[in-house]
Amino acid sequence: MLVLQFLHIARHDHQPYHIPMKETLAENSEREHNFTSVSFVILKPLGAQEPIRSQILTQLSQHVTIISTHKFSPSREQIHNLYKPNGIDQSGTPKPYFAPMVEYFVNKEIEFVLLGSNQQSEDTLIKTIDMQIGFWNPNEANRGEIRHLMIEHKLQYDLESDYDNLIHSPSSAEDMRRELEIFLDDISNSS
Repeated sequence: MLVLQFLHIARHDHQPYHIPMKETLAENSEREHNFTSVSFVILKPLGAQEPIRSQILTQLSQHVTIISTHKFSPSREQIHNLYKPNGIDQSGTPKPYFAPMVEYFVNKEIEFVLLGSNQQSEDTLIKTIDMQIGFWNPNEANRGEIRHLMIEHKLQYDLESDYDNLIHSPSSAEDMRRELEIFLDDISNSS
């Protein structure tokens, strides 16, 4: 099992990310892993619970490297900033679902999952992750996609009132860097 002792992701150019990691083995030796691209997913409250959590991580690990996981309860400000680009219209007016969605996530445990690849660009890595996650509406997700797990586990999803479709992922490399900044303090201070 890999345990991140500290995290350094500050690279916005195209140089490899250098992420020091400690392996929890008998010798507890340090080694460095180089990833040419990183991204992340956030397991929402339902996705962060077993057995769904293990199924999600297993499915992701078949296509990308799981670098680390970090559980924490996000602040209202973090969730607001995460969903602000889609939740507030161009005039600055929040969409009807925005405030209840922000409130849903406050004080609930989520899990930040840092993912890496040494063979894909950031854009390709993000597309690979998106293909594993599937359509945002679990009722329309295909068997084998992460969000279809809601159907398999008989979890109800109502488009009008449900904000938890198991998992969040950035839609582009630009979004990934913006969203990573929102949670960087929490994930770099967690053990």
